[in-house]
Amino acid sequence: MFVLGMSLKLSRRRALLLSAVFVFCTPLLSTASRALWQHGPSLLFLTLTLVCLVRARDNPAVVGWAGLPLALAYVMRPTNGLSVLLLSLYVVWTYPPQAWRFFASALLVAIPWVAVNQVHYGSVLAPYYEPQRLEWSSSRVAEALAGNLVSPGRGLFVFTPVLLLSAWGLWLDVRARTFTRLHAVLLAVVALHWFSISTFPHWWGGHSYGPRFFTDMVPYLVCFLVPVVRSLQWKGPEARRGLTATFAVLATLSLLIHIHGASSRAVYRWNSLPLDVDEHPERLWDWADPQFLGRR
Repeated sequence: MFVLGMSLKLSRRRALLLSAVFVFCTPLLSTASRALWQHGPSLLFLTLTLVCLVRARDNPAVVGWAGLPLALAYVMRPTNGLSVLLLSLYVVWTYPPQAWRFFASALLVAIPWVAVNQVHYGSVLAPYYEPQRLEWSSSRVAEALAGNLVSPGRGLFVFTPVLLLSAWGLWLDVRARTFTRLHAVLLAVVALHWFSISTFPHWWGGHSYGPRFFTDMVPYLVCFLVPVVRSLQWKGPEARRGLTATFAVLATLSLLIHIHGASSRAVYRWNSLPLDVDEHPERLWDWADPQFLGRR
């Protein structure tokens, strides 16, 4: 993330701040680093992909390397198929002369992966990657869409309020006319990912902490914070004290919530006590007993 911030013309100090938010104020700390989830390597490969695509604006040849980490991201998490699809279209549209390099590097992963699936499962895809795992129920999906954002048990903006400023960052890019095709594609991936994870029957991700299924989108959402981090200023003629204070408060809240999630056994006991959340998902909406307080 530091390399990404520097590639987007942040100063070294501001790139370090962006990196600190990425590492300590998001599910990267409380989920991806706590166990052998697939989310850890998924975050790594999506961030590497993003770095390649950003650097390709100055050196188009770099885009050829983006296919390798992007393919590996899909191997880690099937929901990253949305990134594979939309970012592949972006590369074809934006860098047509380099597209063959992009797909060639992706094949270095895809060919052995498909071969292993054929040997073990007799299919191109392993069962875990089959779309039949998704279920459609309008009432359930509506609840999941809201729950994945604002429920006290799994809401992205409840557990990571600093990401509320991602929307402001996008607006700053639009206003400054620096909103690019890549921004649009990343925003589309985030929106489709949100919808996709909301079609899972267990949209809350089982016994976990916070918005586990949203973890993979953290690199994109933090990338949207770049204009906000660039604008932070407390003193001087360009001071933006309101934005700076808001960022500091939301980042501090996010930091405390994720440190607690990373260090407390109580937040995981919450999944089982007093009732198992998988059998009583109504607990996900109980503001009298939110998971992030971890009082059990």
